[in-house]
Amino acid sequence: MTSRADQIIIRGGRATDRDAILSLWDSAIVWMVNRGQAGQWGTEPASLRPRPCELVDSWLQDSGVRIAESRGEAVGVSVTAAAPPDHVPPTTLRETYLTFLISDRNHAGRDIGGKLVRLAATDARAAGSEVLRV
Repeated sequence: MTSRADQIIIRGGRATDRDAILSLWDSAIVWMVNRGQAGQWGTEPASLRPRPCELVDSWLQDSGVRIAESRGEAVGVSVTAAAPPDHVPPTTLRETYLTFLISDRNHAGRDIGGKLVRLAATDARAAGSEVLRV
């Protein structure tokens, strides 16, 4: 049985979440490398590379960051934007783009990613989007 203290709470991102986001990203990189899947993010920690740090800083200046917490610890992150990244062509529909989604593998099986995606869909509908793109 999950106690109330073990529940996943999702809140808006804050400037103070920078280190937590980068730590989750670093852990995901290690997990992917161990699985032989270094193609997405490479092998170096995100926290040691300028571009990921710049991305996190820019995300935290917008309202699209969501932090999933368990017992006050960040265990997942999602980032949405009103437009896709530069490398993705826009659609003719009004859209919200799920730019980033990550969850702590130490908390696998708790539907963290699912909860973040469902909230992104709810937020997209509330913003008048016709589609949530991932």
